[in-house]
Amino acid sequence: MVKYNEGFQVFKPRRKLQWLKSLGKVQIELELQDRTLEFEVSPIYATIIQYFQQQDKWNLNDLAEKIKIEPSMLKSKMSFWSDRGILKESSNDEWMLLETAEDNSNKGFVSNEESGNNIVQSLAEQKAEEFKMYWVYIENMLKNLGGMTLEKIYGVLCSVAEPSSSSNGIDNSLEDLKMFLNQMVEEDKLEFQGGIYKLK
Repeated sequence: MVKYNEGFQVFKPRRKLQWLKSLGKVQIELELQDRTLEFEVSPIYATIIQYFQQQDKWNLNDLAEKIKIEPSMLKSKMSFWSDRGILKESSNDEWMLLETAEDNSNKGFVSNEESGNNIVQSLAEQKAEEFKMYWVYIENMLKNLGGMTLEKIYGVLCSVAEPSSSSNGIDNSLEDLKMFLNQMVEEDKLEFQGGIYKLK
């Protein structure tokens, strides 16, 4: 990122890049004592498990300080790896890497259902985080252009945020954006009247 910034400044000295570090996908392979597992995850999950390569036990607060994330948010992310039998909370806020798989046969079908719910919740949290990263674009857009419809905001956001990606621009749907904007209305940052979103 540093090298890319330096090169960018040569061609665009009056502009600055804002890196969206929470976006993207990381393909990782975990080689444990009794198994090898492959995952495609968002950067935060890859970052968490990478620290367990340095040491196999971490205190939640110490790891949160390293990653620069709130402990409560980190704990919810750690559940992604614990649901897959890779990390375990050995005591209060103490987490360890499971080099050998534990026997989870007694958890049964309910455990699988709960794991699925956790995954869905994690995806929802991730999408909310992604749009928070885009909030600066949305706020400036509404300041400069005035009130806009959902479709117009989405179209402009796709072209501004990631113009070189796929036709969707950003890895979120129109419905995801609508949910985020409505959340901003509830937080009193936006107002919504006649199909138009405006800054408060």
